[in-house]
Amino acid sequence: LNGPTLVHLYNWSGYPFDTNYPDIDASRPTLEAEIQAMASFGSQSFPYVNGRIWDRSTESYKSSGKRAELIEINGQPATETYPSTSSAVFSVACPSDSSYRKRLVSVIESIVRRHRLAGVYIDQLGAAFGQRCYADNHSHRPGGATSWNAGPRELLKELRGAIGPAAGG
Repeated sequence: LNGPTLVHLYNWSGYPFDTNYPDIDASRPTLEAEIQAMASFGSQSFPYVNGRIWDRSTESYKSSGKRAELIEINGQPATETYPSTSSAVFSVACPSDSSYRKRLVSVIESIVRRHRLAGVYIDQLGAAFGQRCYADNHSHRPGGATSWNAGPRELLKELRGAIGPAAGG
């Protein structure tokens, strides 16, 4: 190839795939050597991070995740499962909730700095269908039309502020 290559890493964390989001900052023991091997070929590694869901079985969810849940019009939290990859049950996090963004920024910053990466791949951030959140304890009006779009923009600003423009790459 006559250009840079980027390697999108799945299954890099110390947890089974599609579990423990957003708390996947523990790396497999072999990850650093794999990143270095890719770098020796001129490739940059970008680990997969899910930017939209919170595993309901994690301690962080139990302590602060419930506050961040996206609440549907019926007053219930939006949940999802991915049975082909995991048995975990996830709450969809409202991207406008600052506690979720803070947790995600902390995890991503830890991964980027520990492995001296140029970035991560944040899945579902721009591709998932936007949902209105009816929570009355978030920074948006319940059911407000901009609650979904404003949050990811804030997340990216907060990441840039925490990590800087040229992280480790």
